[in-house]
Amino acid sequence: MTWRDRMRPLIAQVIEEHAGEPENAIKAALAAAYPCGEKKNYVYKVWLDEIKRQLGALPALGTRVKYRCDKTRDMFT
Repeated sequence: MTWRDRMRPLIAQVIEEHAGEPENAIKAALAAAYPCGEKKNYVYKVWLDEIKRQLGALPALGTRVKYRCDKTRDMFT
């Protein structure tokens, strides 16, 4: 089981419990719910990344995101 797999249900639970509250309140609740002590290193980065994914700021894992830059295409034509 990965750190992300361990964190995902806890984050989802906190978000569900605070549904309808302002975003700052949800983020404060998530910060208080961090279960691994000191907020640094890899585990904390995974925690923050999973929060962003569940709040919709990043695409879900396993989805392909197609990036397109028209300026780059014009550069080579």
